[in-house]
Amino acid sequence: MKPKKKKLMNFRIFLFSAIVMIFSIIMTCKVFLSQKSRLILILVLVFLILSTVACLFKFKKKFLITILVLILSGLMPIISIYFKSEKINQNKDLNVEKYFVYGKICSLDKNFDKNLLEVELENVILYSDENEQDFYGNFLIYFNLSNLDISEFKIGKYIYVYTSPRFFSLNEKENANTSFISSGINGFAYAYSYSYAFDDKFSLNLRDKIKNNVYELFEDTDTFYTGIGYAMMFGDKTSINEKVHNVFKSTGIAHLLAVSGFHISIIIAFLSFVLKKLKANSYVEFSVIAIFMGFYAYLCNFNASIIRAGIMALVRLYARFRYKEYDRLTTLSLSACLILLVNPIYLFSVSFQLSFVALLSIILIMPTFERLFSKIFNHKLASSLALSLATSIGLSAFQFYYFGSLPVFSVFSNLITVPVAGALFIYLIIVVVVAPIFNIATPLISLFGEGMKYVIQFNNFIASNGLYLKVSNTGEIEMLLSLVLFFVASDYIFIKPLIKIIISIILASCYILLLVI
Repeated sequence: MKPKKKKLMNFRIFLFSAIVMIFSIIMTCKVFLSQKSRLILILVLVFLILSTVACLFKFKKKFLITILVLILSGLMPIISIYFKSEKINQNKDLNVEKYFVYGKICSLDKNFDKNLLEVELENVILYSDENEQDFYGNFLIYFNLSNLDISEFKIGKYIYVYTSPRFFSLNEKENANTSFISSGINGFAYAYSYSYAFDDKFSLNLRDKIKNNVYELFEDTDTFYTGIGYAMMFGDKTSINEKVHNVFKSTGIAHLLAVSGFHISIIIAFLSFVLKKLKANSYVEFSVIAIFMGFYAYLCNFNASIIRAGIMALVRLYARFRYKEYDRLTTLSLSACLILLVNPIYLFSVSFQLSFVALLSIILIMPTFERLFSKIFNHKLASSLALSLATSIGLSAFQFYYFGSLPVFSVFSNLITVPVAGALFIYLIIVVVVAPIFNIATPLISLFGEGMKYVIQFNNFIASNGLYLKVSNTGEIEMLLSLVLFFVASDYIFIKPLIKIIISIILASCYILLLVI
C-alpha cells in the first residue's frame, strides 16, 4: 500500500497572494497613478511591513508570516508600477510632432480585421530637426497592407519611418494602453507605404536566426496551409492567409495560432514520452524539460502563457518525483504571482487573461461537467466534452468583452480540431528538428499542409453553418462576476450543496441579466 502523498504547497497562501497582487495592480493603475496619494500609499505600506517584521521578531507567529507575505504581495507591484510609470512618462516629454522613427524589426504580425501590418521595433531612436532622442521601450508601426510589399520586412532589419508618434502612459485609464505596455510597447504610429526606408544594417540574435531558418523551411511549400504550422510554433501570423485566419476566428479555434498552454502541454507530453522510452530518471527528465522550456520561452519572446504553462509543468514534474500531492489551483496561483512579480502590467495583457482564465475554468468547472457527462458517455469522451465546454463557458465573458461575439459551435469544433491539430503539431516539431539534417524538409512540411487542409475544410463547413452570440456591452463587472460564479460552483468552496446551488443560480442570473441589458 502506497503512503498517502503530502501536499507540496498550501494553495491558500498563493491564491490569496495572487488576489492581493491583482487588486493592488488594478488599484494602482486605475486610481493611484493619477493621484498624489500614490506616495502616501507607498509610505503606509512600508510602515505596515516594518511593523509586521517587528512583530515577527517578538511573537514569531505563523499568521504573522502570512500577513507579511500578503503585504509584500500588495506592496511590490505598486513600487514596480510606480518606477515603470516614471520611465514611460519620459517619452511624453518629447514634444516634436514629426519624427524619423529608427529601430530594429523584432516582430511582425498581420491584423486582418483592420488590414494592417504591425511592425514592432526595438532599440528605438527618434530623430527630428532639433535633436535625437532615445526611446524607452519598443515602438509599434502600423502599415496598411494595401500596396505594401510584405516580403521586404524581415526580422533583424533596421528601418527609418517618417511619422507622427504617439506615446502610451499608465496615467491614462485605457485598457488598450496598459495592454500594449504589458508587452513592452510604449508608443505607436501609423505610416504610409512610401514613408519608410530600410537601413543597410542587419542584426540577428540567436532567436532571430533560428526563427528565420525555420521560416525558410516553409517558404518552399504552399504557405496557404503550411503557414499555420509556423504560427503554431511561434505565434507569428505573417505567413497566414486572411481566409484561413477568418476560418480559425469564426469557429473559435484561433487559440491554436497563438502559442499557449495547449502547445506547451503537447511538447512536454512528447518529451516525457521520449525520455521514458530512453529510461531517463526523474532528475534527467526534469532538467531536460526545464532547459527546453526556458529556450522555447526565449524563442517566443517570453510570452506570458508559455511562462505560465512552463512553471506549472515543472512544478508538476517536481511533485511527481518527490511523491507530493499536486494541486493545479496552487500552481496556477504560484505562476500568476511570479509573472506579476516580474511584470505587474502583464495583468492587462489579453493573452495573459485568456490563458489564465481558460485554465482556471478547467480547474474549477470542468470536474462538474465531467461527472455529468460520464453518466452518458465513456470516460475519454466525457473528459473531452467537459474540457471543451468548460473552456468555452469560462472564456465567454472575456470573449464578449474583447471580441464582441462567441461562436456557438466552438465546443464541437474544438472537440474535433484540437486533438487532430495536436497530432499534426507534434509531427511538425519532429520534422523541423530532424528533416533539415537529411534535406527533406519541403515534402514533409507539405504533408503537414495536407493535413491542415482537411482541418480548414472541416472548420470552413462549421463556419458556413455556424451561429454567433453577439454581446457588445460586456464590462469588467461581468468578467469578475463570472469568475466569482466559477469559484462558488467549484469543489474548492466547501458549503452545503443546496446553498451552493442557490448562490450559483443567483450569480448566474445576475450575469445573464447584465449581458442582456
